[in-house]
Amino acid sequence: MKSILILAAILQISTVSAHAGAKDECEATFARRTILHSEDHILDRGWYELTTGRIGGAKLGAAFEYALNRLNGKSHVIVAGAGLAKLETDIYSQEYLIKPLADKPTITSVSASLPNLLSLSNTYHSVMSTSPLDRIHPLRKIRALEQKTQHRFRYILSEFEKVPSEELGMADVIIDAYGVLSYAKDVSEILRKYLSVLKPGGSLFLMFTADGLEIKVGDQTLTFIDWLKTIRGLTVRGTAPGGYEIKAEPNTVIPRLKIDEYNPGRGFPIRRYTQIDL
Repeated sequence: MKSILILAAILQISTVSAHAGAKDECEATFARRTILHSEDHILDRGWYELTTGRIGGAKLGAAFEYALNRLNGKSHVIVAGAGLAKLETDIYSQEYLIKPLADKPTITSVSASLPNLLSLSNTYHSVMSTSPLDRIHPLRKIRALEQKTQHRFRYILSEFEKVPSEELGMADVIIDAYGVLSYAKDVSEILRKYLSVLKPGGSLFLMFTADGLEIKVGDQTLTFIDWLKTIRGLTVRGTAPGGYEIKAEPNTVIPRLKIDEYNPGRGFPIRRYTQIDL
């Protein structure tokens, strides 16, 4: 009996050691991997893929690729609703924007909260990946990308409207791919903030679903995109199904909206507004 207990103890120690060894090997592999090489992507390209202007399962199109390829080391990008930072990983990879790191834009990315990030990570990996490496906390991967890019990439965990404009920086391109505007309670407030940090001549690239969002202007009820087209100084053009490029003239004024209904529900929220400034 004593021999059996000793043998069991040895087996348990071996199992723990093997598990610890596997974990150490996994983390060592993570440390050795170069995030900037496409064949070793820590964050797989399945979620955000820029090879054909593809983001989140849909395409923003050639205008998006053209805008990104024109950026250089002095350019700045804001990603609103960054999620797992897969878009940023692709931008800094050598798969896309094949330039030295110093010639690539700086990026400030904002994600609403850590619980949202963990939820997204769990959903993503349950569908897309079975690799032990993917079980590493998603925030660690993102912080590793910050270091790999010598902090040209910054990731901020906060609600977008609460981040000071000076911390966001002035952007040549703002990207909202089913991000902040798809969930915000006050879309006019977010849009005003976007324009306040967009450089003259810059572009806001938006992927957006019109489901559940209505804006009443006088006796008309408009979708969000149709409402944008009524705002003097804004130019809205479709770049692909569900994708838009928005440009603004200097001093463009975004009308205020009264929130008539906001129901977060599941998925995209139900939102109804009445325009106050007519």
